[in-house]
Amino acid sequence: MARRPRDKEINLIVVFDGEKFPSKSREKYKNKFRSVNENNKNRSKYAAKAVDVTSTMIQDLVVFLRAEGIQCLIAPYEADSQLAYLERTNMIDAVLTEDSDLILFGCKKILFDLSHDAKEAKILCTLGQEDYTELGLKEMTHEKFVQVCILSGCDYLDNIDNIGMGIAKSLFNKNKTFDAVKAEVESTPSSTFPENYWRDFRRAEIIFKHYLVYDTINPGRRVNMTPIDDSVVNEVGGVSFLRSVEEATGSPPLVFTVLNRTQPGE
Repeated sequence: MARRPRDKEINLIVVFDGEKFPSKSREKYKNKFRSVNENNKNRSKYAAKAVDVTSTMIQDLVVFLRAEGIQCLIAPYEADSQLAYLERTNMIDAVLTEDSDLILFGCKKILFDLSHDAKEAKILCTLGQEDYTELGLKEMTHEKFVQVCILSGCDYLDNIDNIGMGIAKSLFNKNKTFDAVKAEVESTPSSTFPENYWRDFRRAEIIFKHYLVYDTINPGRRVNMTPIDDSVVNEVGGVSFLRSVEEATGSPPLVFTVLNRTQPGE
């Protein structure tokens, strides 16, 4: 698969997950994988997110890819956010993935399901207002789209019982503001959720917007995808759940390269 795009004169940068992000649990996906039958369309997605990839596996793959002349980057945490940041800063033209979470991180150009002969891709996703309308999300902004997805359940917050994507979409289409959506959810007798649900909801929003990534200009420096305003910090009483840009955790990641510049890990 790695050789196919290169045959078409496409330069690849392969991005790997780094350390486990504190707010994300693979155990949840392991349980989901075990609970669904073999014909469930989400089974392979749950399996992929439940797999624990060791640093040795990554090292072996990096050695192989570099021998093939392919650049590699190990993100501080999630590869999804790093890929979205690379695309946002025009370091790459598009992202090739099977994970729709890239949309939540604000990535606009995504190739899904590239065929093995690299002749076609299922979707080139360039999100704009017309795309949200096409998805049945009238007057939807990216911020509201993220809220819809969080309400229906995401990596950083389980959904409320009986609220999936369909109901979440209808709630946001029906109500003009997030506060109105929240009020309707709370007034529904069948809705049960943890005491800190809405606090964790807001944290999930902040994670998708301000995730920690490697800077594309200053080698080895960690930055938030979007700078954090003091008002956000004051609103949620601190953002330690994001980890600090200065914080060095665990053992240093592998040396990585971006656009032929070797960059040491922190």
